[in-house]
Amino acid sequence: AETRWYDGDVPDGAETTTTPVFGIDGSWQATRSTSLSLGLTRAVQQSITQFDQNIATTMASVGLSQQLRGGRSAKINYRYEFADYDDNSNTVGSAASRKDNYHQFGASLDQRLDFESFPDATLSVFYNYNANLSDSPLLEYYQHLIGVRMGFAF
Repeated sequence: AETRWYDGDVPDGAETTTTPVFGIDGSWQATRSTSLSLGLTRAVQQSITQFDQNIATTMASVGLSQQLRGGRSAKINYRYEFADYDDNSNTVGSAASRKDNYHQFGASLDQRLDFESFPDATLSVFYNYNANLSDSPLLEYYQHLIGVRMGFAF
């Protein structure tokens, strides 16, 4: 559990909120070339854009990875995140609370590269779909991303 104290316009000078936080991740190697991953987390963080506002997020994710021939792999994943923005200031003119439902779907085809200096280099072609469904219509968005990514491990 995480407890936060706030100085505000309350008679005794401080308010508290307690939120459960956790994280659990698991993976299953179904075959030598196929793996499945699952995750569930809950966290609280302070907003970087609003004073006296916290964001409690609950996230669930699932991913599937398949190793192919020739150093290739294919991956798909889905993540759902519920974000609850809580205004703790209790002051006039403070930011209103809001709730967002964020969906992310991704797929990639990766090719391992054999560079002498970087033995774990990877070249990827990917697609990501992101959607934020908010109770504040001005903050809703939908996004499609297609690209090429190169990664290096040291």
